[in-house]
Amino acid sequence: MRQYLQIYKEFFLISLAEELSFRLNFLLQSLMNISFLGVYFLSSFFIFDHVSLIGLWTKEQFLFFLSFALVIDQIHYLLFSFNFWVFSENIRTGYFDFILLKPVSSFFIVFFKEVAITGILTVILTLPILIHFGLKLELSFWIWLSLPVCLFFALALLLGLEVIISLLNFLTVEGMGVNQMRLQIQQLTRWPDFIYKKNIKWFLFPFLAITSIPVHSMLDRSYWFYFIGMMLGVFILWTLILFWLWPKGTRYYESASS
Repeated sequence: MRQYLQIYKEFFLISLAEELSFRLNFLLQSLMNISFLGVYFLSSFFIFDHVSLIGLWTKEQFLFFLSFALVIDQIHYLLFSFNFWVFSENIRTGYFDFILLKPVSSFFIVFFKEVAITGILTVILTLPILIHFGLKLELSFWIWLSLPVCLFFALALLLGLEVIISLLNFLTVEGMGVNQMRLQIQQLTRWPDFIYKKNIKWFLFPFLAITSIPVHSMLDRSYWFYFIGMMLGVFILWTLILFWLWPKGTRYYESASS
């Protein structure tokens, strides 16, 4: 574990040095990310200028959900998002051959190497917004304690589902379509489950659960049973990924030199 923490520290420092080497790009990317957040919140405020409820949720409840979804989105962008694009490129170019030769986990190198430093600012911005709307809802002490746990399992479920989709790169080689599919999942997580019709909701359930189950469980104690089920599902999902799906995918991979 200590070895991997040291390697990750080096990954972070390399990403930081690369970003700061192009300071104008760093500034423009940061401004774009902040604009993205602003558009989402302004759109929600505009909607609530015309309605008092969305489903059964008040303005504060919906904005708490939106803040939660955006915190997940920004942490994902900061720590993982770039890695999926690089993974597709490594498969296409054959660089994945060299990753398999390294004396550390190929999974770790593939999904933890790239850090989007510009995401640090947006994570710092979205967390206080989430806390603000949580205070508006007067969440209990125990709910505040559960918030980091909810964030962790929501992120773990999102990442797990994206990893499974990204394994299609071993079949397609060209990964543009695979990554576009991933982006559509992220769009689904930014809306609560109750806006979808029942038959569509069940079809999209694994993706809608990412943010809807944790937020429902914090707003309504009766949903804690579903959140416990989600946690068990995440443990099972990651066990399958790490001990079966990823090893199977790497064995299926055809080397560029073969």
